[in-house]
Amino acid sequence: MKFTSSGRPGARKFMLKLNPGDPLSASIRDFAKEYGIKGAVLSGLGAVRDAELAWFDAEKKKYETRRFPETQELVSLAGNLGLKEGDPALHAHAVCAGKDLKAVAGHLVEAVCAVTVEICVIETGFDIIRKLDPLFGLWLIEA
Repeated sequence: MKFTSSGRPGARKFMLKLNPGDPLSASIRDFAKEYGIKGAVLSGLGAVRDAELAWFDAEKKKYETRRFPETQELVSLAGNLGLKEGDPALHAHAVCAGKDLKAVAGHLVEAVCAVTVEICVIETGFDIIRKLDPLFGLWLIEA
C-alpha cells in the first residue's frame, strides 16, 4: 500500500492506494493503527476479489455473510474508523458489481485488492469510540 497525506494530526487527509493482493479491511485497520487514527470517515472505489459481505439480521442478532470470489468493481466503499477497546475499528459498507453489472452490497467483512483500491481517509478531529450495545450485541459508536 502507498499513500499521500496532508494536514496536522487530528485533521489529516490521506489518499491510500492498495496493491493487488492487499486485504482491504486489514490494510485499513493496520494503517489506522500505524498512524494513530482515532476517528475518520472514508470513501473508496476500485476492483476487488474474494469479497465477503454481510447483512445484519436484527431479529437473530447476527450477521449473515456471503462470499463473492470473482473479481468485481468496488463501486463504492463508505465508512468510518474509530476505536474498539483501544484498537482500530473499521465499520464500512461496500457496493460491488461483477461482469453482469448487477450490484451486491452489504457490510464489508473483507475483500482482496484485485487491481487497485483507492481510499480517501479524512480525520474527524475527535475520537470515534465503539461500545458493546447490549440490545444487539454490536459495537456501536458512543454518541
